[in-house]
Amino acid sequence: MRYEGSKYKIRSLKDTATLIREELKEKMPNCTWSVANPQGHRKLRFTLRSCDKEVRTDVNRKWYNINHYYMEDCKELNEYGKEIFMKAREIVNQYNMDDSDPMTDYFHVHFYEDYTVSDNFSVKTPKSFTKKDKNPDISITDFLDFDK
Repeated sequence: MRYEGSKYKIRSLKDTATLIREELKEKMPNCTWSVANPQGHRKLRFTLRSCDKEVRTDVNRKWYNINHYYMEDCKELNEYGKEIFMKAREIVNQYNMDDSDPMTDYFHVHFYEDYTVSDNFSVKTPKSFTKKDKNPDISITDFLDFDK
């Protein structure tokens, strides 16, 4: 096997999508993701709906399809956007496996990946704190220790 993620198990794509959605929400609380299985294919679409900062280089462009093989060179994303998508892909690949052999045109993966920025993408501002809040400081996610 060429690749098997640390959390990969044989399970339905619906269950896999649910687990990934929960982990994205937990590890990246500053972002809102949609995880969908379009038209029942062996593909999961990961759409970034909102984030605490702008991720696009051209805010007037409505929709972005991100090539997951070249995320670090993607001209449609700014540096923060590249960081967000690369960390999301690290989380996603923990649930995937790849036993493909391109030399013989044999493809076998748990699911194919599709990454996009929503056409309704928005920059969300942190919620204001009330008197009941114990910690008045706004916490910013540090991606260096997101595995912990």
